[in-house]
Amino acid sequence: MSDTVTDLCLVGWGAIATTISAMLTARRSAVRVAALAVRDPASLRTPPPPGARILTDPEDVASSGCTLVVEAAGRDAAAQWGAAALGAGLDFVMGSPSALADPATAEALQARLGRADAPCLGDA
Repeated sequence: MSDTVTDLCLVGWGAIATTISAMLTARRSAVRVAALAVRDPASLRTPPPPGARILTDPEDVASSGCTLVVEAAGRDAAAQWGAAALGAGLDFVMGSPSALADPATAEALQARLGRADAPCLGDA
């Protein structure tokens, strides 16, 4: 395991996100879940990872201390949290690439990358 730890914000806390978290823990990864982005913290069915900050506003990801945001919550979340993460200069992994089927979402995310020629998941 590396001495450098990457702080991760998981968007969503359903089956995919909890599995990602469990796999990172089981593998003693250098990536730790430092924040969870959710709509309603009261509706969490599974306890969050110890020490994970709960975010409900996409703009809060910029001050979360995370350098990587992984979306696992659906198209709407991909658009909202992706725009906030990219706008803050954070790395963003989209688990719901069907969000890019909406031209406005694809354009908004591309614009947040800061360069018109920057690669985006939807580029062919």
